Amino acid sequence: FVVLEGEIPTGMMTREKLALKMSGNYGFPLYQNKPVSLMMDDQFLSLDDQTPINLVSEMAMSRTLDRLYDFIVLTNHGNFSGIVTIKRLLEKTVEIEVNAAKNRNPLSGLPGNIMIEEYLNRCVSSGEPYTAAYFDIRHFKAFNDVYGFENGDLIIKLLSETLQRYLPDDMFVGHIGGDDFFFLVPAPVLESACQEVILSFTLVSPSLADEEDRQRGFIAAEDRQGVWREFPLPTLSIAALDSRRLAITNPYE
Repeated sequence: FVVLEGEIPTGMMTREKLALKMSGNYGFPLYQNKPVSLMMDDQFLSLDDQTPINLVSEMAMSRTLDRLYDFIVLTNHGNFSGIVTIKRLLEKTVEIEVNAAKNRNPLSGLPGNIMIEEYLNRCVSSGEPYTAAYFDIRHFKAFNDVYGFENGDLIIKLLSETLQRYLPDDMFVGHIGGDDFFFLVPAPVLESACQEVILSFTLVSPSLADEEDRQRGFIAAEDRQGVWREFPLPTLSIAALDSRRLAITNPYE
């Protein structure tokens, strides 16, 4: 139970600790007429009920061993609003992780199309300015055909890591599939950030090709019509849209 002063939590008591206090030959006679404030734990974990679950888990698991499995007291504007047990917290954390894993691209670990659409819907309906961008690896098919799927996967992972390293911290990055990526930031994107992504990718990606192709600067492969051609080494294209310049009313636009 939680001990309140008015609506404000001031202490907590678990069944285990109550039983421990009241046990033995002298426990009950010693405490039966004492105020609960002498028995309660006033060093409990109390958080606002809007605190993100991942932060709650992190704080709960960082407690000392003797408090590790105590429930968490929740408040709303300082007033008591409920409790969360560690069992319930772990169950919900696992549920969220499983659902997130289902909607993430297994190769990059980034959110897939369902999460992209949900995030884009929220941005469009909010009315706040944002920038959406589409990333595509040019000549990826030729590289994949010549070097195989394993190396093709490596260049996709390279792009995923590059996007997460150079784009703003408040961005949303998603993986549409294959070599197509998407990012959305709730503010006008800086052109310099996109230039850094392009530069980094262009510098590193040739290392995945062999020495001969790097020296001559192209890959020989069949095009979609089955004709042998020379394709440049993979580079990156970015198309970005600033919502302030167009009247966007739905995500498909």
